[in-house]
Amino acid sequence: MVKERKPKLTLEEIKQRLIELDGALDRQHGKLGKKCETPEEEYKRLYANLKSREYKQRKRNMIDKEEQEFREYYGIVEDEYGIRPKDERRYKACFKSAPIGSTVYRKYVKMMTGLTLKQIQIMQERTGLIPYPKVTTKEADADEKRRWELGEYL
Repeated sequence: MVKERKPKLTLEEIKQRLIELDGALDRQHGKLGKKCETPEEEYKRLYANLKSREYKQRKRNMIDKEEQEFREYYGIVEDEYGIRPKDERRYKACFKSAPIGSTVYRKYVKMMTGLTLKQIQIMQERTGLIPYPKVTTKEADADEKRRWELGEYL
């Protein structure tokens, strides 16, 4: 004697929850599903679809939470330009370690800090310490655009 499982959700409730999930999407992902002939098969198809979407959402949330916890634990705090306090200390150290009266070159700052031209330009404005040659806004924006086009922003 096999017990028949009572469905937790009705077919209409599943359809309603899928519509709510679709509202968050801005475009079609994958092929449209084909409606099954019997209500039982349709229920199985839609229920599996719903559970798959809920799992993917939970997974996305978990990854975001883990990333946030990692950053908090290790004290990684970045501003909107991706500059960390460690980068700021390194930038200032480039100027402190240079002999008095000598020129600090942009190439040296870039090598010692690993900052992009846009980040160096922001650091120039924040600290008042300017390497030679000075990074201009036009030059920094062009470098940032090039990095995005080539995929070097990571």
